Amino acid sequence: MHFQAYMTKVVEYMADFHIWLSLVTCPPYSGFMRCERLTVCLTMLLAYMCLNAMWYRSTVTEVGDLRVKISYMRSALRKRGLTH
Repeated sequence: MHFQAYMTKVVEYMADFHIWLSLVTCPPYSGFMRCERLTVCLTMLLAYMCLNAMWYRSTVTEVGDLRVKISYMRSALRKRGLTH
């Protein structure tokens, strides 16, 4: 009996709060429309693809290489005024 109530809550939670599932099972009482949920999904997908493209075929052979890459990214962001 408790397991069935638990599973009902899990399914309800996943349908409402899981970003990909909520596109299909958008609850009527929710404040977010499907268009807004789709925008969030596509933004996350695009950001993930951009992050993967930044490190495509990059290999870190030493810890020093990683430090160089991180410092390069920091200096590039500073030049654009995005960090302190």
